[in-house]
Amino acid sequence: MKNIITTATLLAAGSALACAEIHTWDNASQTVSGENVATWNVTGTGLTWTSGVAESVIFTIDYTSIDTSKSYVLFSVKDVTYNGLTAIGIEGGNILFENWDDPAATATYALANITAEQNLTFVFSRDASNNETLSIYADGNFESVAATLTGKQNQSFRDKNWVSLDFGGTTGTSYTGNVNNVMPSNAEAEAFSLIAAAYTVGAVATTEDLIQYGISAIPEPSAFGLLAGLGALALVGARRRRSR
Repeated sequence: MKNIITTATLLAAGSALACAEIHTWDNASQTVSGENVATWNVTGTGLTWTSGVAESVIFTIDYTSIDTSKSYVLFSVKDVTYNGLTAIGIEGGNILFENWDDPAATATYALANITAEQNLTFVFSRDASNNETLSIYADGNFESVAATLTGKQNQSFRDKNWVSLDFGGTTGTSYTGNVNNVMPSNAEAEAFSLIAAAYTVGAVATTEDLIQYGISAIPEPSAFGLLAGLGALALVGARRRRSR
């Protein structure tokens, strides 16, 4: 039995060492839109467009808050110079994956081709060779990707460190270059529920990283019900004490 425990411990330790560090955003759970942009300040975190740095941005939205007939800006990156070098949105029933200065979306995917009931998690990754991808997962199942979109290859900008991750729209007056013509404007970006957000720096997120993110950042639907039930019981108890 001791040998089994020791082996399991070593395997767990090895798995942990292979994983990137997940940095989660405590303020992620909120309703966002073009008029109510959620901005995560990431200045000084190491997130950058510089060559040789791998990184991922992970965020989860409430699938039930999305209307395929409307337009949304889910995510965009603002750095020290550019606004929206990479952006993700929904328009015309398609997921848009836009990379720097492409006159049309770099890649698209029909939202109807993704089967989900509760939430969608988007993982934007940029590897050490500057290649960009967007992976989408449904309902917290991180062992099976629902869709993968291939972005620009070898996109790097020296010393362009990231300033903020924006959800719901842009914090500037517009995006930079052709991104402004591809992504919905703030006036056209509808509201949706942002559930959680995180990033890794130094390595792209692995399956194990995403599973850990799901455990720590995405609340189970049953947890909402349990908390609501406990809250209701506490309220009833308080009222009974006051009535006495």
